[in-house]
Amino acid sequence: MRTHTEAIPYEVHRDDGFVASDDPARIDLDVVHGYLSRSYWSAGIPRETVERAARNSLVFGLYSSGEQVGYARVVTDRASFAYLCDVFVLESYQGRGLGQWMMEALLEHPDLQGLRRFLLATRDAHSLYARYGFRPLGAPASFMERHDPDVYVRNREEGAKGKTRRGCGHDSRAMLNSNCFLRLMRCWLSLGLGAVLRASQRTASSLLH
Repeated sequence: MRTHTEAIPYEVHRDDGFVASDDPARIDLDVVHGYLSRSYWSAGIPRETVERAARNSLVFGLYSSGEQVGYARVVTDRASFAYLCDVFVLESYQGRGLGQWMMEALLEHPDLQGLRRFLLATRDAHSLYARYGFRPLGAPASFMERHDPDVYVRNREEGAKGKTRRGCGHDSRAMLNSNCFLRLMRCWLSLGLGAVLRASQRTASSLLH
């Protein structure tokens, strides 16, 4: 059974109870982030990045008894281009044909029909995607990319350094304020002692006269 309207999310139901849905409200970000952060293609990805990516994409969740067990994300203009990414089925649910079934459901989504180009990248699942018409690039020399595979690690390290610098700055300011206070105290004390000495000198002088 397949349904999709403006008010009702697109859903596909399998005979054994599994459900594929594009309802973003059903996505369990803890499950998605937990898998993606240890995957080979996005290891270390921050949770907020996973959340932002999902919010700006067409997302598919795979569910068993209401619990999310799989995921796929499509970056698309819903008219001419799409890029498939972040596809997974949890290890405990693999071997049941769920990855293939989710792909079939995804490719039948109304917003992914009539596309001029549909891309994906994979390290080891070529045979799976080949079943659905995906092929190696016909003209790879025509494609270019900006690839920064260490961006998540680098941003995390830079964020940690920034916190350290901010902490050091705070400590430095505290030390500076402390030093200024000590200097002022010494100045006040010296002025006070000077005033006492001058008063003593004046008293002694008046007594002599």
